[in-house]
Amino acid sequence: MINIAHMFLILFSLYQQNAEEKNHSIKKSEDSVRTVNISVVGDIMCHSTQFKWAQVDEDSFDFNPTYKIVKPFLSNSDFTIGNLETVISTNPKKYSGYPTFQTPADFIGALKNAGFDILSTANNHSTDGRKKGIITTIETVKEYGLNYAGSFLNTKDKDSIRIFSANGITFSVLSYTYGVNIMNLAKDEKFMINLIDTVQIKMDIQKIKKENVDFILVYLHIGDENHRLPNNYQKLITEKVISFGADVIVCSSPHVLQPIDMVENLKSNCDSTLIAYSLGNFVSNQRWRYSDSGVILSFTIEKNTITNKKNFGEVSYIPVWVFKGQTEEGNQYIVLPSEFYKIPDKYKYLTQNDLQLMRQSLEDSRKILNKFSARPKFKSVLPLN
Repeated sequence: MINIAHMFLILFSLYQQNAEEKNHSIKKSEDSVRTVNISVVGDIMCHSTQFKWAQVDEDSFDFNPTYKIVKPFLSNSDFTIGNLETVISTNPKKYSGYPTFQTPADFIGALKNAGFDILSTANNHSTDGRKKGIITTIETVKEYGLNYAGSFLNTKDKDSIRIFSANGITFSVLSYTYGVNIMNLAKDEKFMINLIDTVQIKMDIQKIKKENVDFILVYLHIGDENHRLPNNYQKLITEKVISFGADVIVCSSPHVLQPIDMVENLKSNCDSTLIAYSLGNFVSNQRWRYSDSGVILSFTIEKNTITNKKNFGEVSYIPVWVFKGQTEEGNQYIVLPSEFYKIPDKYKYLTQNDLQLMRQSLEDSRKILNKFSARPKFKSVLPLN
């Protein structure tokens, strides 16, 4: 006969085995889902007042204060991407703002320190410094350890596929512009800037899909400046890029915030495509309403490693506003979450007018992003740590 103690040991052993199997099953299920977090911003510009205020020596500039408040929100993501709407020069005599931007290399260093990883370099100002400007910009971006998309050093560079990865998820970034302000490239140099060509975009996306990347982000420099809604051409091109199978489309150029949408797309790896028609200005000297602000758009891609199914997780945004003025450390540009108007005592340099503009900026951003079908989650950054 089996005594009671022996029976208890058998039952306890079975219970432990079942518990371990259950825990293993739960752990296996949890481990099968991986995520990557991406943050994207709009136009990153450098007008002459910006580099003059950042100058600390004859040819030394400190742009780091511009991003000191928003740095935690940028560096917290696995990858942060923005549109670099200027070119870099190493000749101090050529530093200039609008209409032909040429910016000190320290500008890129500050973006790296702020948490940026990838810069879109195809826009209407890409040839402001001619061929040399394209080369210097790319070499500076690489020197500071950032990646780039949309401009190229040579044909091999243009033909290469840019694949990035984090947490076992891979993605590619493509970038194109509607045109450039000054076509000063020779015929055999025009490959250096990606222009919007739907045939080429389709080929590029197909080429990437053959590499089995998990998702594709396409940056388009397109749209009417200062218009808060996408124009017909903008919508036409984005529709074509959606049909090619892009998972994320981010537009820049309008310099003001435009709607964010998400549409079902069976050709997308994620079964949907997220479209940001314009994220506004991240930093610039444009001071009028709507252009003095933008948003940091963040989204999560989830991947089930068992089924290989990909889908969007949370999509959220942080409205930001650009301060320009006198601080205890001198004249500065500072990117601030617009919501910070609620804590006026935190930053003594903010005037009543600044606080009013920040509040207006927040209301404008939330209004346009809540008005359309896809409503990204407003991400409050209060209270402060």
